[in-house]
Amino acid sequence: MKCPNSKLRLGLLVGLIIWPTGGCTILSDLLNPSLATVFGLDPAILRPLQGTVIVAFRNLTRYPATFSAYESTNAVDPTLNQRFFSAEIAAGQVGNEVLDCPVEVIAPVDVVLQTDTTAVQVTYGNVPLIAGQSFACGDVVEIGVSTSGTGEALQYVITVRVIPGQH
Repeated sequence: MKCPNSKLRLGLLVGLIIWPTGGCTILSDLLNPSLATVFGLDPAILRPLQGTVIVAFRNLTRYPATFSAYESTNAVDPTLNQRFFSAEIAAGQVGNEVLDCPVEVIAPVDVVLQTDTTAVQVTYGNVPLIAGQSFACGDVVEIGVSTSGTGEALQYVITVRVIPGQH
């Protein structure tokens, strides 16, 4: 096949020479998810996070406890796509809930301890955990209940910590 225009032939020839050296780099940059952050986009929108977040409930008291928490896939309005979950954990034991990613919000609600005489409700008073700020897919979120003080000053406290996973 003949190209009637010599400039077109020259352009095709230069393109074929440049493609092996620079073309792969350009193509790999376009497919790189971190390129989206340069333009202010969240890469999770383009390729949603996969995997799990494990919520570990740790009961450090001498009473059985029922932990309640929720997850949401919407950090802007956590009441949308909200799912409550709970777990009954024996004294001194650990249980868990596995959350499939993407999950944007995780928050403890409360822990109810069944003491020798009555049920004691301990309410979580802090802000929810937000993905990308407090935790990431692959992490373990530990929600614990323990005692603080003694005698009349005895209190039950909910603690939350994030154990980073392999990302």
